[in-house]
Amino acid sequence: MKPKKRNSDIVLLIVTVLLLGVLSGCDFKSYPVIDAEKVETIMVEEYPAPWQMDSEQMQTFVELYNASKYAGIGNGEDTTPVFDIEVHFADGTVLYLVEFQSAGRDFKLLQEDESGIKELGYINNPELLDYLIRDLSIGHEK
Repeated sequence: MKPKKRNSDIVLLIVTVLLLGVLSGCDFKSYPVIDAEKVETIMVEEYPAPWQMDSEQMQTFVELYNASKYAGIGNGEDTTPVFDIEVHFADGTVLYLVEFQSAGRDFKLLQEDESGIKELGYINNPELLDYLIRDLSIGHEK
């Protein structure tokens, strides 16, 4: 009888942990975190000309990006972005953050690697959006 008791205790523990995660707002779906040591360059693609972030801008960008909240997958709607950010990694992978600002979402995430481009969903981060638009003047004529 004791092995059955242990099994039921383990099941109860697993259910409790999952329930606490859901109740605490823990999102089990997530977005890729950026390891700053693996980033080669961060390009800002905007009109009239793209430009590359310097090391201080990159550090701030990565810190803010990593504090973002996952906002789910798309529903087919899109807007015309004013800018996008390309994070180029040493392994050749590129992470795209496309300025979205629609339906309560700030950025659309795409990842490109040797197998092609795949959509990763959306993230929200008003602080990151504010940093890009106000501090770096992205999306405005320089």
